[in-house]
Amino acid sequence: MNLNAKPEGNDTNEIFAAWLRAERERVGLSQGALAATVSREGRAVYQQTIAKIEGGERGIELDLAVAITAAFGTTPDVALGLAAEQPDVRALRGVLTRRETCLRSLAALVSAELEHTAPCP
Repeated sequence: MNLNAKPEGNDTNEIFAAWLRAERERVGLSQGALAATVSREGRAVYQQTIAKIEGGERGIELDLAVAITAAFGTTPDVALGLAAEQPDVRALRGVLTRRETCLRSLAALVSAELEHTAPCP
């Protein structure tokens, strides 16, 4: 069985390819930059592979679909239109981390201030 061949009569690959090209262009990534990003995250992929997927010359394997969509902060079901767009989990984690850092700094300042202030009568 050739996993790289595009299945006959299957529009899932076409839907994914259209989403991939649109999303990649929306964020301003080249095919090579996307391939490098996905590869750094642990799934080796080449620019030519991205080009073949976008051009409909190659089907998409599940593990590669997961890796590519993760690079955009989403999931294959969203890319295929099977689920509503989800918030970017990485971005939300970044916001939460920054807020936690601010709250810890604020707590340290309040604690230091309380140590230097006489107790209330």
